[in-house]
Amino acid sequence: MKIQLSIIIFSFMLVLASSQIVFGSQSCPTGGYIHYGPSRQSIPCYLVTPQYNPTLEEQFGNTTQTKLVHDGAILILNQTTQKLAYKMGENITISTELINTGNKTVDIYYDEPWVALEIKNQTGVVWPQSTIVAFIPEFHGMTTLEPREQFGTQPWGPNIFPKLSIPGNYTVTSVALFTFNTHTESSDSLQPLWSKSLQITILPEKVPEFPFTIPVFLVSITSLIVFYRMRINK
Repeated sequence: MKIQLSIIIFSFMLVLASSQIVFGSQSCPTGGYIHYGPSRQSIPCYLVTPQYNPTLEEQFGNTTQTKLVHDGAILILNQTTQKLAYKMGENITISTELINTGNKTVDIYYDEPWVALEIKNQTGVVWPQSTIVAFIPEFHGMTTLEPREQFGTQPWGPNIFPKLSIPGNYTVTSVALFTFNTHTESSDSLQPLWSKSLQITILPEKVPEFPFTIPVFLVSITSLIVFYRMRINK
C-alpha cells in the first residue's frame, strides 16, 4: 500500500511540474509555500513560477547539514549505489538509508516523498529534469528508529531510476525531509538532512575493434601486391 501511495504521489508531482499549473494568484509568503484548497495543502511557490526550476539546494538550504542530533539520537543519511561506473543509458541504482547512530530511540514523521536526489555535472543539474518537490500532507508516515537501526528507501519513489546518456563524471546528492514533531501538516516544519556526495562515472561506448581490422588488412594486402608488382616490373 505504501509503495502504491508513493507512485501516486510521484505521478502527481510530475503532472504539476510538466503542466505548469498555477494555483490561484496568491503571492508567495516568506515561508515559500502557499496553502491551497479545503485541506490547506502546502504547495511550493516554485509551482507558481513554472519557468523556474530550482535545485534541491535552493529549495532546502545548506548541504553541509549531514547530521541531525535529537535527544541522544544521531541521524545520518547514507547513500549507496551498486557500482560507481555505469554504461550510457543504463539504470543508475541509488538507495538511501536513514540511520540512527546515537544511543537513544527516536520517532520521525514525514510527508511523501521524504527523500529526493539530484545528479550534477560541471554544467549543473542533469537529472531529474524537474527537481521540484511537492508534498501532499494527507499522505504522511511515522517510523521509530532504535539505536543502529536504519530506514531505507529509493529517492523519488519506487522504480524511478536515473539514466544518463552523456559520458563523464557526475555528482549524486540525496536529501531526506522529516520532522521530530507529530504535526506535519506544514512542509515548513520539515528538516532537511543531506547525504554525503557520491561520485559516479558514465562510460563512453567502446568502439568495436573488428570493423577496423578488415580495412587495415585490405590496405596491407594491397600494399604487398603493389610492392611485388613494382619489383616484377623492374
